Amino acid sequence: MVLMVCALLVAALPAAAGDDSPSLALGYVQSIVYRGERLTLTAHVQNPSGESREVVLRFEVTQSGKAEPPLDTLFVVNPNGMWYQDVSAPLPDARQAPVTCKVTLLENARTLSAAAILVTAPTTDMPRLTVQGTRLLDPEGRSVVLQIEQRPWIEDRSWAVLKMISEKATHQKCKPSEAMVITDVLDGSDRPDGYWRLLNDRLAGQGVRLVGCSQPQRSLDVPALGTLAAFSQADLASPVKAAVIFLGTADKLTASEPRLVSLVLEAIMQRLEAAGCKDFSFLLPIAPSPLREEIRPYVMAVLEVSRACKAASVNLPGKLGDGPWLAGGGLGASVYRSQPDPGGQKVIFETLYDALAGYAQVK
Repeated sequence: MVLMVCALLVAALPAAAGDDSPSLALGYVQSIVYRGERLTLTAHVQNPSGESREVVLRFEVTQSGKAEPPLDTLFVVNPNGMWYQDVSAPLPDARQAPVTCKVTLLENARTLSAAAILVTAPTTDMPRLTVQGTRLLDPEGRSVVLQIEQRPWIEDRSWAVLKMISEKATHQKCKPSEAMVITDVLDGSDRPDGYWRLLNDRLAGQGVRLVGCSQPQRSLDVPALGTLAAFSQADLASPVKAAVIFLGTADKLTASEPRLVSLVLEAIMQRLEAAGCKDFSFLLPIAPSPLREEIRPYVMAVLEVSRACKAASVNLPGKLGDGPWLAGGGLGASVYRSQPDPGGQKVIFETLYDALAGYAQVK
């Protein structure tokens, strides 16, 4: 599971030179949690000395200067060994104020090392984030956990179609400056025939906010987190009334966990809603027909969010046959690209643009 494979460790305060005291680092840290859910992380305690050491791992939660009673875990680390300890704690509502979680390693009441995590809600003034491995970081380099609301699954499959039909009939389009497009950028923003560049060129000078991760997303452990980090840096000071969202395809290429894609989408949606956005349209992830079953969990992850917030959804695979995916192969074999050719890229661009044009007065 991608969430559990994290090469990055949040190192704690370094020990003094020549000190063989146990040290602390944080391995697995949840990126996104639901409100009311406990925060769980994995602490790695290294003991470089040649003797067993009895240590305490303390988990403290603080909000607006008010600290909850600390949670202490006592254990023994073997000589020259590593101990992995999962710790968790309930969290207060981060919508009221950011929450700081501090993990401290102590021995005989002496602090050996510590690490801090910031928990915040996806509000308009959330910190600017970067992504490293499977982790979100704030400008100070601390791990950031987003706390989001949990919404129920909407079973009414006709809602998206009815919403799209009614909006086309009655919707008053917003100004281009009040619209936003949030999308995967599979090969980065430099591909000249890619849908990102085509969309960027078409919308240049119109004021539409185009948000996507600038680096090739297949280089990221979780591409959706890269887009979320880019979105955290988007200016929401001016109104956003409509948004078109296309995520999930890049996550299939890196085998990210589908559930994390839905959590990222929910975090994006809740921040947009906090900024006053009410009109949304989702483009579903795409793949050639041999990979349709493999991409289905990512499609369902997007549908889960679109139905929960009663947004319209567009099924791109229905508009994108196998032709643009075929690279050709010897002896009559068909070889499929990981993403469509320039013709297919144009189809994605046109679908994104048409969805946007349904909400905004773009040219």
